[in-house]
Amino acid sequence: MATKTILIVVPDQDVGAVLAFALAEDGHEVSIVDSLRQAKEELSKSDFDLIITDAFNQVSVFLFNSAFINELKRVAGETPVILCSRSPSTYHIRPDHYGLAAVIPRPFLLDRLLANVNRVLREAPCA
Repeated sequence: MATKTILIVVPDQDVGAVLAFALAEDGHEVSIVDSLRQAKEELSKSDFDLIITDAFNQVSVFLFNSAFINELKRVAGETPVILCSRSPSTYHIRPDHYGLAAVIPRPFLLDRLLANVNRVLREAPCA
């Protein structure tokens, strides 16, 4: 698979670093931001093949924020979005509820994450 560009939107720098390392080792180019505002800036400057986000609530990172997902999806257009969250509500979210490409609860196995990422990238319409 050709190199793909992935935008990671997570508030936790350690989680972002682990995700970025695993994805870079798998051959992808990765950018990390920690807010919706920064994600919008990155998306206005560059096209990405995939977005991975925690969809965190800016007040409490344990609360899933559907408004965050809706706004990110609006700005991202057709770019697939994977939700990778530690929010307890993640276990009840189906990808089709929010137009997500996949939902991966944290903690996760890196092999499972990479398998989902590569599946989504294979299935994504070519730009």
